[in-house]
Amino acid sequence: MIRTSQVHHCRACGSTHIVKNGRNRSGSQQYQCRACGASKVLLPKRRCSEERKAKVLRAYQERSSLRGLNRTFGITRKTITQWLKKTPTPARRVLRPRDPFLLQERLVA
Repeated sequence: MIRTSQVHHCRACGSTHIVKNGRNRSGSQQYQCRACGASKVLLPKRRCSEERKAKVLRAYQERSSLRGLNRTFGITRKTITQWLKKTPTPARRVLRPRDPFLLQERLVA
């Protein structure tokens, strides 16, 4: 049987001198670098890319509901609302009247 060992590197400084350092709140194994002292998870969970985030926000602007976005993209409503709060120009829905006469009434009133 052939055994291979995998050499891990510090994400901060690139050193190979790292040791286990307990677990974080979500249960992932933490490692501490003996060279720089950084304590991190070696392989953090992947987050959504900026491209995917932009797609979701664009779909929200096109009048999709939060629950619909949850079903379509598999991203929780809480995450989507956090993204909406963090965007510099909030992706709020613009309500446009369908009848130009109603628009004139609103401008006069």
